Amino acid sequence: MLKQQQQSKVLLVDDEASVLKALGRVLLYEDYHVVKASCPAEALEVVKNQSFDVIIADYRMPIMNGVTFLREARRFQPFSCNFILSGDADTDDVIECMNDDVAERFLRKPWDNKRIVEEVNAGVRKRDKAHLLSQILANESSGKMPPPVGEYSGNNLAQSHDVLQHLKSANFDNEFSLVYQPKVCAKTGRIVGLESLLRWNSPIAGVIAPDVFIPIAEEGSVINDIGEWVLNETARFQMRWRSFTLSDGFRLAFNVSPKQLLDGCFVDKVKALIDSGDLIPEYTCIEITESAAIDDFERCCTQLTRLSDLGIQVAIDDFGTGHTAINYLLKLPAHVVKLDRSLIQGVESEEKSYNVVKNVVAMAQSIGMKVVAEGIEIAQHALCLKNMGCEELQGYHYSRPLTEEQLLKVLAQQPFKV
Repeated sequence: MLKQQQQSKVLLVDDEASVLKALGRVLLYEDYHVVKASCPAEALEVVKNQSFDVIIADYRMPIMNGVTFLREARRFQPFSCNFILSGDADTDDVIECMNDDVAERFLRKPWDNKRIVEEVNAGVRKRDKAHLLSQILANESSGKMPPPVGEYSGNNLAQSHDVLQHLKSANFDNEFSLVYQPKVCAKTGRIVGLESLLRWNSPIAGVIAPDVFIPIAEEGSVINDIGEWVLNETARFQMRWRSFTLSDGFRLAFNVSPKQLLDGCFVDKVKALIDSGDLIPEYTCIEITESAAIDDFERCCTQLTRLSDLGIQVAIDDFGTGHTAINYLLKLPAHVVKLDRSLIQGVESEEKSYNVVKNVVAMAQSIGMKVVAEGIEIAQHALCLKNMGCEELQGYHYSRPLTEEQLLKVLAQQPFKV
């Protein structure tokens, strides 16, 4: 049983008393403080007066559905992590909820207790980070300096402030490194691409996880410098491995933050690398998150069009995490959709999960986009996605992110069994 350091609060909103009782029992056992509401009107009164880490709302309720309720609740709970719960929504409803920006995840009835707990735990961590980052920025502007601490998990204000200060003074060449996770062709089992992923080993703080320091870097105005280092190092890797990375159809991908993408100099820096022969555009892919695609949609489209005109492939990362509406894909100058790992979990055992993913794959391909599935952790995941027609697969079933030395060994083992 996971014990929270401070009892986190969860609001359950459902018109079925049996659901409130059963789900409440699961979360109470995990030491969460659970508040229940039997209708959205009651829940709205609650959120006006109490703060919650996670809100779970049923999709189909009388008078006001779960999406409408969460949209209203967002005015009073800006940092809460929200989930939609439903057991009888059709596929169109599921996709709409999954891509509505008020909900983080879609949870199904009947639920798996272990998965519900994992999702709520992750939601609490995300809520904490969002709240802490707002405090960091407020303290930075006011000149307040919280005291340093020794453990770096990003779970309290002092730690997050320390991480930001270490980032600002870091020697990138000595402290940063890239690892590479293979993307595997679903048909042949051969590696057809790599995603470069950033790692940080601080001489003061030790190894700090990307999900801790990347959000802090984004909010603390360090992300553009880090992104430029990743761009240049990815280009150097492409040149070192040119006999492999410049093979037919191979793409080397790297992630770009929203701030970096919208920076006026970013595309010019990419073009300069191309012009100097240090980056080969037709073998390069830039991955942006859903949130990057809609925060400033028109400007994002302009930047992505410029990158595409240079010959670079554009991928929408983490698709299905609750931000990008389907109609955005019709307008974005992107070539690839990467399905988030949260969509893949359960696809091998839950019919509704399978049908949702199958429809998302078909939808993306119907508008001419390639589909890559992340989070392929078991053979059944790979088989299901292959049968759906998904082109590329990525996940621990094939390989963890690798150093260059480890990558040599994995290359010798392909093709993988899909």
